[in-house]
Amino acid sequence: MKPVLCLLVLLAGLSGGAAWAGPGAERLILGVAENAGDIPTLIALEKGFYRDEGLDVATKSWPAGKLALEAMLRGEVDVATVADTPIVMQSFKRRDFVVIATFSHNTPYRLVADRLDGIRAPADMRGHRIGVMAGTTSQFFLHSVLADLGLAPSEIIEVDVPAGDSADAVVNHRVDAIAAFDPHGYFAQAALGDRALLIPYEKDRHEETFNFAVGRDFVQKRPLVAQRLLRATERTIEWIHGHRAEAIALAARRLKIDETVMASLWDNYRHALSLDQVLIVSLENQARWAILNGIGGGGKVPNYLDYFDSSVLDVVLPSAVTIIR
Repeated sequence: MKPVLCLLVLLAGLSGGAAWAGPGAERLILGVAENAGDIPTLIALEKGFYRDEGLDVATKSWPAGKLALEAMLRGEVDVATVADTPIVMQSFKRRDFVVIATFSHNTPYRLVADRLDGIRAPADMRGHRIGVMAGTTSQFFLHSVLADLGLAPSEIIEVDVPAGDSADAVVNHRVDAIAAFDPHGYFAQAALGDRALLIPYEKDRHEETFNFAVGRDFVQKRPLVAQRLLRATERTIEWIHGHRAEAIALAARRLKIDETVMASLWDNYRHALSLDQVLIVSLENQARWAILNGIGGGGKVPNYLDYFDSSVLDVVLPSAVTIIR
């Protein structure tokens, strides 16, 4: 093997699965949630937009952003992609992390029941075992849907089911229904086939955000890396908007969802960089919900302004920062 080729092979082997970004590239370990909320990140990895911005990105993946955030807080990754509810849950316990940008707004949920377990209408959920991953947006979603149906959480048997086990749990009768975000909700519905009852809900009332979370000192220590991350994300979002069909195909392949199904869901996902006041209000509402239901907190809603660092987005896309400070 020629010396130059040997060197290239060696560099590829050291890249942690990421394409080599070239000399001067900054190493970044990104904790990724392999679900529908994280589509811009997954596409940026597929298309090489991080590499183009001078980042040598290695990834660690989990089925839920809650797990990626926990890994970031343990120091296993530099940046985590995570939805809003896990941010709320961690805010009750610690103050050593911040959100530097939101990049996606989504309604990716499914509440799927097994008709064989006696749920043939939404009201039949009373007294049944409903699986949901605790401490995630799926749990907040489930409680919101129950409220819409006139049911209290105490009227069901809530079972903590990891997102990746959703399909197995409902198919094998460990639970009677599952509340999960895609692709895990999709997998559960597909596995049940004709047994599946999809519980309807008002999509406009159940939106999540997906965000970049970092340690509180990350931006101070590595400001250029944080800026490159957001610039690559903005490029990705622009590409998604301009290449709808290809973006759908990439997301479907990465998430293992039928492309026709992904196309039918695509308008449920809105991608844009932001840090806005609406997110703070949402976090406050979820904190009150968690306190009311004894899920987290000691009776006091945190000041979520303390959990945002807008300095990076102020440089990259200042018009996207609308937090009242």
